[in-house]
Amino acid sequence: MKRLIGLLVPIMVLLSLTIIITLSEAKRPAPWQAPLQEYLPGGNVPPGSRIKGEVKADHPWQFRADMAQAVVNDTWRTDLIPYPPDEVWCLQLEYGDGSGPVILFVSHHSDKLWRDDWLVYQGHTPISATLKDASSIGCHF
Repeated sequence: MKRLIGLLVPIMVLLSLTIIITLSEAKRPAPWQAPLQEYLPGGNVPPGSRIKGEVKADHPWQFRADMAQAVVNDTWRTDLIPYPPDEVWCLQLEYGDGSGPVILFVSHHSDKLWRDDWLVYQGHTPISATLKDASSIGCHF
């Protein structure tokens, strides 16, 4: 009986730790959400705007600089961004003032040495052109 208890206690501790770690990881936000939250207040986005859809690009290596306007951040100068990005998320932002949706791209760039960060891009207008670009990199809303 003591052997059984001696085996069950470590197993229960390991199981409890596994559950705690899994639950805490599930609550952690996606890594692209931090730069998006920095962009939204200062990006001429009307109050009440919301993300209507988010899709991970199937072909991020096809993302080009001319598909959208990069928003400068502390890590990247827009003329030094290495392409193609490692990962791209396409977001459909519904403006709070009813002026129409806009497509945002949030992409992860790395020069494989010093800089490694996410960058927000605002899609061009009309939205139909940006939707075509989003479709070409595998973002289907």
